[in-house]
Amino acid sequence: MTLMLLAQNDVLYEGPSNDPWMPAHSVLDEVLYPNTFMGDFHLNLLGCVDKYQICNPNRDAATGCTKLSGALDVLMEFTNPANPYGINLYQEETIVRFLSNAMYRNMNYAVAGRGASALNC
Repeated sequence: MTLMLLAQNDVLYEGPSNDPWMPAHSVLDEVLYPNTFMGDFHLNLLGCVDKYQICNPNRDAATGCTKLSGALDVLMEFTNPANPYGINLYQEETIVRFLSNAMYRNMNYAVAGRGASALNC
């Protein structure tokens, strides 16, 4: 889980923003700045949960997919000796390699150290 705190500080908007994380509906000054809006809150919190699901494309979703869950849970599901997903050794090795480094692909690593530029699309 990654929690991100956004402080809008003195950010102004040219129009209202209905973004759930960066809402802005308050007009700064109706006379001097009629189309300038400021954020609704000083601080906003966003929580992200990274989840994974691996599927065998040769099976339907009911019998060939793990539950949508954390990387360790999915890894434990796939390395189960019963192997209910019908994967071969090469597929298993690929899955283990992918999931063992999953922590480096989560939201925290996607935004860490980027500052405000992490908000750019």
